[in-house]
Amino acid sequence: MGKVRGRCTASYMKGSRLRDDHHASFNPFRKKPDPPGNFATIAIEITPEHLQKRTGAKGTGRQEYLQQLVTEFQSTDSNDTKKQLLGNLANFAYDPINYEYLRDLQVPLLFMDHVAHPHPDLQEFAIAGICNLALDPKNQEAILSVPGSLTTIARCLSSVREETVLSALTALMFLITPETKTRIISPPLVDCLLRLKRSRNRRLSNLATVFVEDYCPPALIKAVLRNASSAASGTAMGQQGSNDLSCTTNLGALHKVNSSVIHKAELVPKNRSLFVSWSDGSSSEFPFVWLRDNCQCAQCFHPDSLSRTVDLEKFNVDTSAIGLQMENGQEKLQLTWDDGHVSPYVPFWLRQRSFNPKHQEEAGRERYRRARITWDSSMQEKLPRASFQKILSDDKSLYEFLHNWEVYG
Repeated sequence: MGKVRGRCTASYMKGSRLRDDHHASFNPFRKKPDPPGNFATIAIEITPEHLQKRTGAKGTGRQEYLQQLVTEFQSTDSNDTKKQLLGNLANFAYDPINYEYLRDLQVPLLFMDHVAHPHPDLQEFAIAGICNLALDPKNQEAILSVPGSLTTIARCLSSVREETVLSALTALMFLITPETKTRIISPPLVDCLLRLKRSRNRRLSNLATVFVEDYCPPALIKAVLRNASSAASGTAMGQQGSNDLSCTTNLGALHKVNSSVIHKAELVPKNRSLFVSWSDGSSSEFPFVWLRDNCQCAQCFHPDSLSRTVDLEKFNVDTSAIGLQMENGQEKLQLTWDDGHVSPYVPFWLRQRSFNPKHQEEAGRERYRRARITWDSSMQEKLPRASFQKILSDDKSLYEFLHNWEVYG
């Protein structure tokens, strides 16, 4: 089975998208994306005249042929046959002229059924098919109608296969709409993208760079960087697979609307606090004095040392917020204080520092729990070993032992 044609391009230079000659193909329809927060629908209209020009006056029986592929795929028990058929369907998904036929045959659902398949070839061809379909709004609707579709696609970022990861990244970019933005561009995904940007694989790092720069709000990127535990980051980035592809971030957070999305925020002067209700139904209350002391603006927070610069001798502990504003579709909360100062806050940053015990427990797990590395056949060559005597007598050996226990089990 040859390489499946895919729409992702991993060449990136000075904002332009270039074809990567090492990849089978590139996306002929994608224009340079709009700035983050703005969305443009790419309409691909297939007219009767265009269809006849492509197929000829007598036609080619496309629908019948595709039906045969689907029927054979569903009836065979051979994985080798399934691989060939799924690869063929993924290639047909590259051409917009086949979109309607594929939707009629429910091929988008067939692809989604196999995106999480344990066989790596079937997963690779299935996510390539999703990637090829995801540009079209009607195809997007079909893909997103599958429960947990975004989670399933995002989990492909943990694959050790280059093509699988590239297709998953591209599919997620194509699936970003005003309705899905907060479900896709979440802190776990941004954390994963920032790690992939550092990959030694040029195609992977370039595509992750495109994703981050075109779709991820700068405020969210800064919040993720600030909240990343140095130990956890070192483990996740330093323990990548041999080809430096897999991303071990907990992407399961994409299975629901991002819990860091603010549903409602209001000032409570009586309690001298800010009350926030979150999209997952939970709530937090932040004292005014704490919010003012932890202002994240450039005047109050040093960007290099990542420390507060507030002069405690001049700090007014009785300060009050007199204005509240949500910006960029709930992506940033802004408070105006009684002295005229304006403080910006990112919802994710607030959620990580919530006084709600449940949120504190969540934040502790996300910050300090090291990424797990599952065992495979290569583990025989790199199985961690430790000397019992050194563990008893040397703190460094003890730390390495506990670290490996946490990471490898």
